[in-house]
Amino acid sequence: MTQTPETTSRRTDPTVRKLEWLGAESERGATVMAPLLQLTVAGLRFRRLTIGLPIVSIVVTLAVSLIWPRTYTTTSSFVPQSQELPLSRLAGLASQFGFNLPTQNAAQSADFYADLATAQAILGPIVETHFEGAGSSELDGATLVRLLRAKGADSAARHEDAIKRLRQALAVNADAKTSVVTLTVKTRWPSVSQHVAAAIIDGITDFDLHTRQSRASAERQFTETRLEQARLELRGAEDELQAFLIRNRQYRESPSLQFQYDRLSREVVSRQQVFDALRQSYEEARIEEVRNTPRITVLEPGNLPARPDSRHLVLRTLLAGILGLLLGLGAALIAQGLSHSRAEQPAAAEELVDLWRGLLRDLRKPWRLFSSESAGG
Repeated sequence: MTQTPETTSRRTDPTVRKLEWLGAESERGATVMAPLLQLTVAGLRFRRLTIGLPIVSIVVTLAVSLIWPRTYTTTSSFVPQSQELPLSRLAGLASQFGFNLPTQNAAQSADFYADLATAQAILGPIVETHFEGAGSSELDGATLVRLLRAKGADSAARHEDAIKRLRQALAVNADAKTSVVTLTVKTRWPSVSQHVAAAIIDGITDFDLHTRQSRASAERQFTETRLEQARLELRGAEDELQAFLIRNRQYRESPSLQFQYDRLSREVVSRQQVFDALRQSYEEARIEEVRNTPRITVLEPGNLPARPDSRHLVLRTLLAGILGLLLGLGAALIAQGLSHSRAEQPAAAEELVDLWRGLLRDLRKPWRLFSSESAGG
């Protein structure tokens, strides 16, 4: 195709190129704005849906939020204490060679106590506790099994279901940096929330104390047996050294007797060190066996909540309005599409209406779906 001078000049003219660019941008803008225009037209045409659905969503959300029982939250926190261990002889020996062994041992990690707070061993006795003199006819003499409306065929099943429901009312968080364990209890009754929080902390304290005393008792029994053996071994080494001294009064004049004496002396010293270490461990185990001091420090005991939890009505209303608006716009687009289809293809639109009515009839009478007539139609 031959390009004329007029065509070439038009392509090189900056004004012409700018007009062409503006025309292309206008076409792209129109393409982008077309769906928004259709959405706006559909929303205004079927404004009953776009306005009615948000209003219905807001009203339903407010009604449910106001009717739903209020909840009360109690927050409690504690921190596990670290246990100081004496410098072991192995650590002292290693330090002489330039190796530093740890001489402290944490009682348990914060994550351990966070898991322990929701364990069945802790929550099991709590759900069976009776609330005596609670000042309310609903709470007086009731247990959490009844208050939480646990379900089950027998008492054991209801007990398990109550523990599951109580776990859902708990929130436990362990801070890895500070080792602080935060416990949150949310129920419909302020006194129940406070009681559960206090009972969980008491249960953790009792469990930790019982476990520590049981371990100390086993260690004491083992150390006591080993201590008696070490005493007999020390006595035997001392008797052997004593017999050597009685037989050899002038052992220093003989190199062989001096060497034998040194060997027997070292054996007595070694047995004495083992005996002293076991005796110290035995006394520590005896003290730990009867120690009743808790190993957790309660930072916040969990007071009685004075006010119920917030319903968050503003946030819920806003979310319900946005959701209702989106549903209304979607329904308006569907209604507009059906309206256009009815105008362009009336037969297909009429068939769609008949199928929709048939579906509604089948939903009202589901047994018709299994009839031979429905299966063949």
